[in-house]
Amino acid sequence: MEYHTKFNPRDGIVETTVEGDIDSLDDVQRFAADVAEMTRKCDCHHVLHDLRRTVVKLSTSDIFTAEEIVKRVGLAGPVKRALVIGSLHRDGQFYETVLLNRGHFVKLFTDLESAREWLLRLKGIGEDPGAGSNGE
Repeated sequence: MEYHTKFNPRDGIVETTVEGDIDSLDDVQRFAADVAEMTRKCDCHHVLHDLRRTVVKLSTSDIFTAEEIVKRVGLAGPVKRALVIGSLHRDGQFYETVLLNRGHFVKLFTDLESAREWLLRLKGIGEDPGAGSNGE
């Protein structure tokens, strides 16, 4: 798995691009810790994850553990995350449900620009985000 994380000063969001297989919790730990560090460094609570070129090969139990890792490093609570995946498949929807049920503010997308617009609306730039899968 390879990834790149950067702060987009124009939109005020942290952007990540991930490619390859996510097949271990070590991948999740390393990636989540780096993203969390960037959110703290930039004092930014809005994250756009581009996962369209990623294949998640984690077991169901690893998905639950991945959520715990993400929470432990600080990507829960006030951090709002848009996850862009290649297609809305069962595992993606399952992961979103796990995150939502455990207090994360997250929404799944298949279109990068829709995800960006959602985050910008949450920041107060643009229209009201409306009711989403995050329980608003």
